This record gives sequence, structure tokens and C-alpha cells, in this order.
Amino acid sequence: MKFLKRIVFVLFLFVLGLFKVNASSALINVSTNKTSVVVGNSITVTVKISSTEAIGAWEYDLSYDNSILKLTSGTAHVVDYATSSSIKTKSYTYTFKCLKSGTSNISVSNYNVISFNENPMETQISKTRVKVITNEQLQQSYSKNNYLKTLTIDKGTLSPIFNKDTLEYNVEVENGVTSVVIGATLEDKKAKLSGIGTINVTEGVNKIEVKVTAENGNVRSYIINVMVKELAPIVVKIDDKEYSVIRKEGVLDPPSNYVKTTTLINGEEVLFKKGTYYGEIIQAQIDKDGYQIKVWDENMNDGLGSSDGFDGWYNVENAKSHLDKAIEELKDLNISKTNPIKIDYPYFSNSSVYTNVDNAYKKSIE
Repeated sequence: MKFLKRIVFVLFLFVLGLFKVNASSALINVSTNKTSVVVGNSITVTVKISSTEAIGAWEYDLSYDNSILKLTSGTAHVVDYATSSSIKTKSYTYTFKCLKSGTSNISVSNYNVISFNENPMETQISKTRVKVITNEQLQQSYSKNNYLKTLTIDKGTLSPIFNKDTLEYNVEVENGVTSVVIGATLEDKKAKLSGIGTINVTEGVNKIEVKVTAENGNVRSYIINVMVKELAPIVVKIDDKEYSVIRKEGVLDPPSNYVKTTTLINGEEVLFKKGTYYGEIIQAQIDKDGYQIKVWDENMNDGLGSSDGFDGWYNVENAKSHLDKAIEELKDLNISKTNPIKIDYPYFSNSSVYTNVDNAYKKSIE
């Protein structure tokens, strides 16, 4: 019975199509989830029949370029009808696989729609188009623009003046500045921007990198070197020449023969020039521990520094004083070659430095 009823409606589509009397209207809209797709991928197409009045029966053929698109889901030829007077819309969904590059219109042909009251409906159609491209074409279509349009900083002045082709800038700010705000705009809105906003800075040179990533993935980096002024420099005089001592590495270019090294002091890495005197490192450890002991004077030895004459290191006057005290305490003892005083003094024999020091100590006692 249902099959017979469908045949009857199909006959109405044919007969009533010959007599257009007081026709109402309907729309067949064809849409797709993608208008551009890469070869090998799939798209979803929706055909929607709609009217302000109840629709009764309809048919259409789905039209497309089968050399570009392959139908993998859905029926291209549709003949259908409504089961109640409340139906005003009906949708059909299709899946296509994209076979090769090109452009295909997707539309309907041989269409007819009648109302539920069995009147023919003037039907308009709305088609769509899909462009299929290769992955190479997709990459070529992406924008390569990774230029900045503007670059700003809220403190100081960029040097040189901003130019999109200039990739590095310098700016000097006053001591005490702890942060700067970097601003920038893009030439191409499809690009992505990073490295702007509030950036913390410290005394000395701070390298800030602003990156622009084009739609195709190419990256361009703009560098801003923010120089936070130091406090008044430490000035030392060596061989009648004055030298400024910086507080932070990176403020000045080091000499070609300068090699840095670090040592751990209470778990913290401290920077020293390679070849730094041991006494200077020990003094740094003592200062870190908070002891009021002096074993190093940076002003001695013509500004090169020295540990000579300080407590805790070999000192001729101190040695004589301690020896005199020992002689006074031992004078009542019968000390001779046959009854000598023996001193058991271990030392690190694998080190020539310690061996020489301990031999000097032995000679002093003798």
C-alpha cells in the first residue's frame, strides 16, 4: 500500500507539473561543509527542501562533476513524500571523496516539488561550488608575510627607528626599571605574534625576542636589546690606568682571551674569570657564610689582588710569633737530638702546591 501511495505521488509530480495553478513556492538549497579541500579528503553536502507551506512530495537528481568528486554516501536520485501535513522541510546528507584538483558545481536537476494539498510549487534552487586542490597548491596558497607593521616599547626609544626589514634594536632605560611593555602589530592578520606584552628586565642587557609566524609557518624574529643602566660603576686603578668593573655579564664585550667559569658557593653558581686566584674564591665563600674574616684584598698586588698577610694564610710575622710562644713553653723540657719533638703532620703528597707549602712549614720549624 505504501509503495502504491508513493507511485501516486510520483504521478502527481508529473501531472501537476503540466498545470501550474495558484502555485506556492519552495526552495532546494545545496550546501557543503567545505568550499576548499585537499585531494584525498572528504566533504559533506546537504540538500535541504523547504517551504512556508507543508510539502507533500518531491524529487531531484544530485548533479556534480564525477571526475573530481566521488559519491561515497547517499543516493543521487531522490523521490520521496511527506507522511503528515506538518512537514515543511526535508534534508538529505551526502559524503564525497575528492579525487583530483579542480572545481565542481554541486546542484540539483530534474527537480519537482508539490504541496501537501497536491498543488505544484514554484521551486527555486541554490547551488554550491567546491574547489579541490593538491597539498602543494594548498601550501602555495598560504601567506608568506611574516613582517611587523609596528614595534613599540613603553620606556626609552628604539634605535634605530623601526623598519620592518631591520631585525635588531637597542634601547636604554634608567636604573630601577624592572619591566617594559612591548607592543607590535602585524602586516598580515593571518600571521601569529608572540613575545609582546609586559616583559621583566634586570640591570644590564636584556634580550627580548618578538616572533612573527606567517600563515605558511615561516618565522621572522625581531630582537630588542633593553639596556637597564647600572649603578655607578666600580673603578679600579692598575698601572696608572683606570678600569670600570661591571656588575653583570653582558654589559660589555669581554676581551678575546676572557674565559668564564663558575663555582658552587652554598649551592649557588657564582661566575668567576678562569684563572681567578683561590683566595678570591675563598673570600667569596667566607662572605657568603657571613664570617668577619679577611683572606683576600682585591686592591693589593697593583690591583690584581692578594692573600698575603691575612689570617688563615701563611704569614711570616704570625709564624715567628707562634714559634716564639712554642719555644717559651718548651724551654724547661730536655729537648735534644736524642730526645726530639716529633710533629705528625699529614699532607696531600699528590699536589706539588701542598707539598711545597708543607715543606716550607717544616723549614720554618727547623
